[in-house]
Amino acid sequence: MKKLLVTLLLPLCSTVLSAQDSDPIQRIYDHYSGEKISVALNLDAGFLDNFDIDIDTDEVEQHIEGSIRRVRMVHFEEYYAALHSEKEIVEELFSLGYESVDVPRDWHEKDSQLLIFRKKNQRVSPHLIVIHNDRSSEDATLLILSGSITFKSETL
Repeated sequence: MKKLLVTLLLPLCSTVLSAQDSDPIQRIYDHYSGEKISVALNLDAGFLDNFDIDIDTDEVEQHIEGSIRRVRMVHFEEYYAALHSEKEIVEELFSLGYESVDVPRDWHEKDSQLLIFRKKNQRVSPHLIVIHNDRSSEDATLLILSGSITFKSETL
């Protein structure tokens, strides 16, 4: 009886484990959150539903709207290790079909950089990924917003 039970449960357990690991963005978070300061929040449906944010600068008007169901953040305290990780993350995002969105030049500070990624060729992206590195404080942050997010940029 035990053998039969184990035989039936083993495929079920492996199916559940592989289903949990099917999101490549979650794998990125899991890989880099290891020994660093990291936070993951699952949000109740309706908590950040139908949000609408306008970001106006001198050069670009950006508009973010949609629903956020999950927020994940990793803070890198070692700057050079963070830059190496950032390069790896950006390469992986490109290989997964994400694109970098325009960040206005007037946002950039002399000692910092902001990168934003969304799913290429899709009006609604399942993730919006933000990477901010700051040379003056020698740290970097990876922020992953997951849900149904629309990000529009228009040059003024």
